[in-house]
Amino acid sequence: MKSIRLILIVAVIGILLGYFLGTFLGFETLQNRAYLLALLAFGMLLGFLIDWLLEEASHRNRQLAQQLDQLRLESASPAQLHAPTPATIAPPAQANEIVATRALTDILHQQEDDLKTLRQHLDNTQQKMLTLRDETTQQLQTQQEAAQHQLQSLRLEFEAYMQTHPDDLTKIKGIGAVFQRKLRDLGVNTFQQLAEADPDKLRRLLGVKEWQKVDIAGWIAQSKDWL
Repeated sequence: MKSIRLILIVAVIGILLGYFLGTFLGFETLQNRAYLLALLAFGMLLGFLIDWLLEEASHRNRQLAQQLDQLRLESASPAQLHAPTPATIAPPAQANEIVATRALTDILHQQEDDLKTLRQHLDNTQQKMLTLRDETTQQLQTQQEAAQHQLQSLRLEFEAYMQTHPDDLTKIKGIGAVFQRKLRDLGVNTFQQLAEADPDKLRRLLGVKEWQKVDIAGWIAQSKDWL
């Protein structure tokens, strides 16, 4: 029961650790079933591995205790084994307690060594994760800077293209060849520039009189539709 409980605890820890790592790296963990199954398999495998290590440590401690008892029996002479116990020598029950205490002490020392080894493995794993996180962060920053630089280059190329390839403003109802030429003289060559223009200011720059039926606001609305 304790073994199953330990496996489940370690599996849950492994799943949570993998989930937070995947979230940090930008994976869609909640939508990727294969990733969740991989985390579950990793957690169960880690739990079985730790449980196996503890079982091996316990088995090795029992073997050492048996070997210690065997060596004590072999080192004792036949006379000592069959001789009556003096009053100054501890009774058998007390001697058994001493042997059991020593065996338990050896087991505790062995378990402490095993725990130190596992703790060292855990520290190494955490260090590797920190190193991986730093490397991933650096790579993301480099990629982001490269993407921003490329976007800036594309924006400059697009602006240069629009300067040499103006839009056909006569597609807008109310703009003919004359108004298109006047607009281009004012630097309005594209639908984007016309959509961003101020109607009153554009009317004043074009010299359109109030009595003239020129719907500049309609031009701007149509240019937004063309965009």
